Amino acid sequence: MIQSNYHIHSTYCDGEASILEMAQAAQKEGLKSIGFTSHLPLKYPNDWTMSPEAIPNYFLEIKNTQDAYEGIMAIFTGMEIDYYLDSKGFSNLAKEMMPKLDFFIGSIHTMGCLSDGTGADIDYTLEIFTKGLQELYGGDIQKLVKEYYGGIADMAIQYKPDIIGHFDLIKKNNAHGRFFNESDSWYQGTWMDTLKVIQKTDCMIEVNTGGMMRYGKEMLYPTIPMLIEILKMGIPITINADSHQVGGICYAYPETEALLKEIGFHEYRIFDGFQWNGKILS
Repeated sequence: MIQSNYHIHSTYCDGEASILEMAQAAQKEGLKSIGFTSHLPLKYPNDWTMSPEAIPNYFLEIKNTQDAYEGIMAIFTGMEIDYYLDSKGFSNLAKEMMPKLDFFIGSIHTMGCLSDGTGADIDYTLEIFTKGLQELYGGDIQKLVKEYYGGIADMAIQYKPDIIGHFDLIKKNNAHGRFFNESDSWYQGTWMDTLKVIQKTDCMIEVNTGGMMRYGKEMLYPTIPMLIEILKMGIPITINADSHQVGGICYAYPETEALLKEIGFHEYRIFDGFQWNGKILS
């Protein structure tokens, strides 16, 4: 039984429940170790990240919840931090926050800034994705995809996040091969090159079930072919639900654990507050 989840959102960003409510749900489901990872504020206007003003209360509320669950369930303070493709790095705020966190997830959610000043989100609506692709990449999907995976590789080297978030999020708006064929050699070569970079770091890749809850089983991040290569390369994994509501606190964990064992994984990583340790898949 998977007993952890280090990718949990709350009403501080785009989650639907409070920190305490998410902790209660986790404890009810038998989880022993969890981490909260609200989206760090972005430099683009949006409706899904924390506000800078909320950060002190975010830390305080997690601390209060940690105290309430002491000896019952380990709770850690994290954030999901965005790497910017346009500036090839983290924000100054991110660099300021990193030393204050128990751990953090490094992710890429946006292509850059649109002409109207908003962010071109990779995983929001198809309309926004298409607009960003046209405005910022001239419709060149290969250029976007290669910059996305190149950004993940650079993020792993520059900032060494504990966890690489939803590795292949770029596929979210590519249902039924709308923009590219995920079996094409250029695509497979692109993500393989990024895995080779991650292999040289201490970063983990999360097996993220959140997309499955929202969009169906084909939205497991990463895909099975990627997971096979991750196993071959010896890149460590952790298992997260990218939870935005109490019902998603450990979504599809049993079938995901079974899939990982079928592929050949024997363990995943859990956090003890100091380091990430292997835990056997039961």
